[in-house]
Amino acid sequence: MTSPSEDYASDFVVHCIRNNMLQYRTDIVVDVGGTLMDLQKLPLSSSSRVMEKLIAEAESEERCSIQLPELPGGAKIFELVAKFCYGQKLELTASETVYLRCAAEYLEMTEEYGDGNLISETETFLNDVILKNWKDSLRALRTCEKIFNFAEELSITERCIESLVAQVFIREHDKSIESLDWWYEDVLSLSFPLYKRLISVMEIRCIKHETIAGSIAFYVKKYLPWLTGSHVKNVASLRKSMSKDEKFLLEEFDRLLPMQSGLVPTKFLSGVLRTAMIVQANPSCISNLEKRIGMQLDHATLEDLLMLSTSDSMETLYDVDCVRRIMAHFFAMHHVIDSASPCSTDDGQLIGSSSLTPLTMVAKLIDGYLAKVACDIYLKPLKFQELVDAVPHYARSLDDGLYHAIDVYLKSHPWLVQSERQQLFRLLDIQKLSTAACTHATQNERLPLRILFQLCFEQLHLSTTDERENPKVVKVEKNDMPIQAKNSSTTWGSVSKRFGFNMCSAPEGSVIDSHQGPRKVERLKEKHEKVTRK
Repeated sequence: MTSPSEDYASDFVVHCIRNNMLQYRTDIVVDVGGTLMDLQKLPLSSSSRVMEKLIAEAESEERCSIQLPELPGGAKIFELVAKFCYGQKLELTASETVYLRCAAEYLEMTEEYGDGNLISETETFLNDVILKNWKDSLRALRTCEKIFNFAEELSITERCIESLVAQVFIREHDKSIESLDWWYEDVLSLSFPLYKRLISVMEIRCIKHETIAGSIAFYVKKYLPWLTGSHVKNVASLRKSMSKDEKFLLEEFDRLLPMQSGLVPTKFLSGVLRTAMIVQANPSCISNLEKRIGMQLDHATLEDLLMLSTSDSMETLYDVDCVRRIMAHFFAMHHVIDSASPCSTDDGQLIGSSSLTPLTMVAKLIDGYLAKVACDIYLKPLKFQELVDAVPHYARSLDDGLYHAIDVYLKSHPWLVQSERQQLFRLLDIQKLSTAACTHATQNERLPLRILFQLCFEQLHLSTTDERENPKVVKVEKNDMPIQAKNSSTTWGSVSKRFGFNMCSAPEGSVIDSHQGPRKVERLKEKHEKVTRK
């Protein structure tokens, strides 16, 4: 047996046989799936137990005729069987080898009927030629699905998968091969059940999780291409058009992907989660996807978190509950609990934690998210507060971003009563506001009066403390204060760029004139002194 190119096509066997056997008369008709072949009894019965039995049973008939309705591969493969029985040399493709091996088993062409019978010949060719080659192993595996039961019984499917995994493993450890995704495109041709089995064996054989995850994402993108979209415009349309198989593939993606941070981009996970929520995938799938995003939240972008609500009730524009759960997974992973909070230095910088960078990055990200969703008029104060509270206070080195988010929320919800405004501003740590933010806050008419008093007294306290500790520096700062106040909008603009957002401009007249800022502070100071004397 030899292996030709993939597009090899065998000649019609009867033509071959008659060319070699013109001196003999055919004495049997074999019906294979409706295709009739005139052949001879002896070559067939001397090679196969099944053929021997069928021919013996048909001897009493006037015209000997037998049927093989369930032969693997049908008439085309039986042509190859007949050629083998007549002693002709076979040239086989990977697919034909699988079919012929199963047909030989079906016909019981064992060594009992002669050395080098078809079972042993096809078995040797399969192991020594087909399974040594990546592309042939892949073609053989695809063929197994067409004759699943036969291939399973002979462990051909399993051997093809093991061959593919072994070749991936070898190349994964070959330093001359730079890219580990060389096989991703090839396995797209596999049905999902076969692909799933391939991935499962790869995990058992210790193929790198990064390699496996890359392939899974590549496979899912192929068959669910709309996953990478940021937003789905028509939720109802997607729910209606998505087939059960596609929904099943979406849920299986979660089951296959190793639960490890950083294996696939957060943007891709976010797209999968959006779709899973729209098509109402099973709760465990959605929960696991949220956990995966939470595990690598410090690598997410604002766009990754802006998930439109898929609820029919439309309580909010964005799904803030989903983001809150994602945040909970992140902080739980970083062991963020009040009893184990890291220390804080005088200048607001966090110390004592190995996860400082991820924490501060996520705090900054969430502040940006808060500022974005704050514009949603349907977002209730309690929901907004829950999002703020989900970030530990020590994760923020500055509260400028949070101040901006609260200010945007108040501007978008002007109907809030005084008590609700005060409750929101209690979320701020005034000691962690920058000078520019404090200056802006003292001129912000949306601030409750109590918060404004607290802010001004905090500034006075800091000013007094600095004057005692370093009077020369304070003297210079006092001389510069009118300039700072005058350019407060410019200062805040630079801070807003630093935090990655544009400052929400207050309505005309809502911000006190810059020259009134210092005078307002002085008036508040005088009132406080009068109250103290009394």
